Amino acid sequence: MRVSGFSSPIFGSQVSNSGLMRHVAIFPLEKLPLFLLKSFLQLTTTQFWIATLFLNVLVFCLTYFGLKRIKTGIYLLMITQLIMFLNAFTHISWTVLFRQYVPGVATAAFFNIPFSSYLFRRAFREGYISKKNLVLILLLSITLYPIMAGFSLLVARIIVIAFRPL
Repeated sequence: MRVSGFSSPIFGSQVSNSGLMRHVAIFPLEKLPLFLLKSFLQLTTTQFWIATLFLNVLVFCLTYFGLKRIKTGIYLLMITQLIMFLNAFTHISWTVLFRQYVPGVATAAFFNIPFSSYLFRRAFREGYISKKNLVLILLLSITLYPIMAGFSLLVARIIVIAFRPL
């Protein structure tokens, strides 16, 4: 498969003909649906790292807020953790789909899923959240997951453009 100067016989870590697109994925991008493929092709390594840094800072801030403002913060923390839990299954499913290692799958399988399970069990047991609240947290997490990912990529693209040499 060939898309605007990009070819990936084995891995998606090739540079396009223009030299602008460096891909961070190590799995065959040609297996992705076209709309996702175009998103990956437009993402540079720098943009990926900025988006990842932005998301980590956001998670840190939400966790800090969760520790300071008990009721509201607990819900923000639970929403954030459920998004990370859902993202873990994305990494695992991509590993199965592409039949090779996908970055983040080890962290997802050995850290995010066990920790999320522990956190939610403990939150239930200690009365921080109820089953009724979990439905709301689940709906918000499913809604916010793609929004946060898209927003972080948008922030990354804006930062890269703003600091691009003239």
